[in-house]
Amino acid sequence: MEIDGTERRVSVRRLITVPILVAVLTASAAAVGGHGTALGAGVDATVRCNGTLPGGTYGNVLVPTGATCVMGGSVTVTGNVKAMSGSNLSITGTSIGKNLQDESGASLAQSGASIGGLELINGLTSTPQSGTNSICGSTIGKDLSVISTGTAAATVVGDTSGVCSAPNTIGRNGKFDRNSGSLDVSDNTFNRNLLVENNSSVPLIVTNNTIGNTCEQHGNPPGSVFSGNKAKRNLGC
Repeated sequence: MEIDGTERRVSVRRLITVPILVAVLTASAAAVGGHGTALGAGVDATVRCNGTLPGGTYGNVLVPTGATCVMGGSVTVTGNVKAMSGSNLSITGTSIGKNLQDESGASLAQSGASIGGLELINGLTSTPQSGTNSICGSTIGKDLSVISTGTAAATVVGDTSGVCSAPNTIGRNGKFDRNSGSLDVSDNTFNRNLLVENNSSVPLIVTNNTIGNTCEQHGNPPGSVFSGNKAKRNLGC
């Protein structure tokens, strides 16, 4: 099947370059009750989450270093969510209007989330009590990137035969790069491209994904499993 001229001129790697996520983090503190502390005021305020975030609408959410944040279906974030080093983040049915960024977090458990922008998971170091990091049943409006996980950070993205009850839909591109923890990316839909490269993950399983344009993999360990992936242009997937 032919790819249009524009897609031929732009490489997969360039398409999947993750833009810098800029969270609006303001100063001056005020209490909002429960386990959140607001920085600034009004709908654009940033709330620090350590514990279970009460239901409601928030501008931005920051999970401080070493904190544990639980967000449920009654939580709406109109802006960004950012999790800092060593934090644990659990998201179930939460709506995030812009981006989710997890920088060197300890663990991630995500199910049924709606994310309007990008999701960048960078440098997970361990796992939640459930035993594996997970991204399940979520809709991500733009790109999903999982990069540089540690050897103890086993991660599942969408595999409905195990951890997940539903796969994910990614509006643009998926990138899985330089991960060391075991990685399973299966049953998802990537509307544009999927790139899996330079991982040392054992096992590395990428199966039964639907990709709108190009699926490409290289630099991954021997024994990696790539099968059942459907793409207009399949480069080793």
